[in-house]
Amino acid sequence: MTFPLPFRKKNKISVNIKLLAGLDKIAGYNPETGITLEVTEGDRLKKALKQVELPQDQPLSFLINGNKVSAKERLKDGDEVFCFLPFAGG
Repeated sequence: MTFPLPFRKKNKISVNIKLLAGLDKIAGYNPETGITLEVTEGDRLKKALKQVELPQDQPLSFLINGNKVSAKERLKDGDEVFCFLPFAGG
């Protein structure tokens, strides 16, 4: 029996979170391994990051697999997510 998409059970996937530019100072964070999260397939980055204690009072920027994205981006198995504070230079 095949269920329509809204009723299909979603799989768990694994994503790796890397913290940069000052965020890597969070207690217990290992910059060599990052943080591996298990989330539900199709979850948005914002929902996954609730599992990580990131500062709530600062703007954050994100890359997934090298591409700049917003926190609304949906995650896929094996994604590598980089979180950092925005910066400018010259």
